[in-house]
Amino acid sequence: MTQKPQTSASASPSLVTSDSKNYFLNFKKGEINDLLESLRASALERNSTKQRSLIKTVISNMTLGRDVSSLFSEMIMASNTRDLVQKRLVYQYLCNYAEAQSELSILVINTLLKDCCDGNFMVRALAVRAISSLKLPNLMEYLVPPVLAALRDPAPHVRKSAILGVTKLYHIAPKELQDRNVLPTILALTKDKDPQVVINALCALNEIHEEKGNFPFSRELIIPLLVRLKDFN
Repeated sequence: MTQKPQTSASASPSLVTSDSKNYFLNFKKGEINDLLESLRASALERNSTKQRSLIKTVISNMTLGRDVSSLFSEMIMASNTRDLVQKRLVYQYLCNYAEAQSELSILVINTLLKDCCDGNFMVRALAVRAISSLKLPNLMEYLVPPVLAALRDPAPHVRKSAILGVTKLYHIAPKELQDRNVLPTILALTKDKDPQVVINALCALNEIHEEKGNFPFSRELIIPLLVRLKDFN
């Protein structure tokens, strides 16, 4: 009985040929081009539901490692929305490419700076979170001022976000924040009317002093906190 010769997996011809590689490459390029046209169309139509769905698709592609930087202009335009979910997604895209491509970083920062002054406190808080998440040590002179300004925002939600932002920036550029004498401002926020702002301020002080040991809580700091202990329930 004649046995058929066995072929190993390595000996078998590859299923992915150069033609098929080109096909998948072209398919991806075609998909990105379709997204570009769809984003432009949805912006003209002012179809917010469709636009949010498209932006989610862009983020999915970015998460998969595809280069969707060619959509940058359309995504910048998409940040001009009152839809907070869409704005958060756009910020995620913008921050990703700001860190990866320095030539885009100034455009991203300018967009976020504009939103830091928005009339809606939720938009301001989102912008402060995003701008303090940018890991751009060479551009701290643009990132630090809006975050410090937000520490004095009339909305507690923005102040909470700003305190967290200061902590993030401190890990990236501690000298920049030390030179701006930010710690007294954070310390003053331990007397804020909003309990969550106070808690964030205490946590920030402790984290900033972590390398030197925990923050030295003085009697002057602790007594007022004990007096209003019921506010923290």
